Amino acid sequence: MTDQPTTVTTVADGVARITWAPDLHEGDLTAAVEVVRREVELALEHHARVEVLVPTTSEHAQRVATWSGMRREGVMRGITVDGETEDRIVYARLATDAPAHEPDGFRALLNSFLPRKRAISQMLIRDEADRVLLCQLT
Repeated sequence: MTDQPTTVTTVADGVARITWAPDLHEGDLTAAVEVVRREVELALEHHARVEVLVPTTSEHAQRVATWSGMRREGVMRGITVDGETEDRIVYARLATDAPAHEPDGFRALLNSFLPRKRAISQMLIRDEADRVLLCQLT
């Protein structure tokens, strides 16, 4: 791992952008999440918003961002990174967002990347003895 695993830069008034070394999320995912979560919390002490631009090809980086409590906001298309045009996924957390460890914060985090419309199916199942299978919905 590099000496400086994360960098926090102010990119606009009240907005910080966090970046981390590519090798941060290749090893122990739990440790990477803790590093990023701590940096996000520290940045929110001085900024109203903390964001990260994650490569669309890096599933590990997406997990680090999500598990660190940042919500997926969308895809920034066609930005130039190191002389190449790429798409990046924007994740962010606002100072007013409920923490991910609280029920409302966790639901908001899930809603940021799960489909907006969810299909729910119900059916009645009976056996030969005319008994009904009951399932508790969660």
